[in-house]
Formats: sequence, structure tokens, C-alpha cells
Amino acid sequence: MAYEAILRTGIRSKDFLLSWAAEENLTALPEAEYQRRINLGKSLHGLRAVITEELLGKEFCLCYIHPEDKEKAKEAYYIAEQAPYFGSYINNRKDFERDWAAGTYEPDYTIKLHRKEVQIIGKIEHVTEEDQEGYIDNPLEIQEEENE
Repeated sequence: MAYEAILRTGIRSKDFLLSWAAEENLTALPEAEYQRRINLGKSLHGLRAVITEELLGKEFCLCYIHPEDKEKAKEAYYIAEQAPYFGSYINNRKDFERDWAAGTYEPDYTIKLHRKEVQIIGKIEHVTEEDQEGYIDNPLEIQEEENE
């Protein structure tokens, strides 16, 4: 199920992230990774988005950022790209800025959101291509939908 939401990710703190990791039985992260995730939360806070429930329904996945919030989301996406495991622009703002300006930037990962980090403002029964127009999208999510 997809939802229209306002992201409330400003609540992220190290304690919040540790509690979330404990819920999921995950191991501790390096200190720099906690700070990156906190900064990501600050950058996403207040943005309008389309989210979907994760497979097990415990978390949400960020699918689309509202077109009017694209520029506000730019820094969040750059921060997400600094992740040591999947970042494509690690310490490479120049190429990120070039691709963003050209409209060719597409993340190849999913940003996970805790249930406490979203304010659902509506349910979306079916997302059409017209609904997606202008949104920053996650190509992995679209590819999965096309394969169904």
C-alpha cells in the first residue's frame, strides 16, 4: 500500500537510531554512520513524499519526493549517497551536482523510515505514471512494479 506523507525525520538522534536497531536486532554502527543518518533525517524533515510499507510492514520505504520539494531534498540525497555500503557519490559532490542539474540523478537504494518518522496524510490506491511525473523516484521500486 502506498501513502502520501509528510516526513517527520527530525526526531532522529543516536538514541532513536539505537532503539530502532534493537527492534530489528541489528548490530551497532560506526559513530560517523549515526551522524550521517541523523543529518539525513534533518534534511528530509518536513518534505512531502510517497511512501510504501516495507515487506514485513514494520517500516516504510521512501518512494517519491513531491516535485515542489525536490530542491529541498537535494542535500538529503547527497547525504544518503555518502553511505559506505551503497553510496555512488562518496566525497564527490561535483559529479552529484552535475547529474542533479542535468536531471540524470537516480538513487539506486531505498531510504528506510521508521513508523514514527512519517505523518500519513492520505492513502494511494494505485500510483500511475501521471502521479509519478516530476517526482524523484527510486528506480528499484518502479522496476519491481513493472516485473509484477
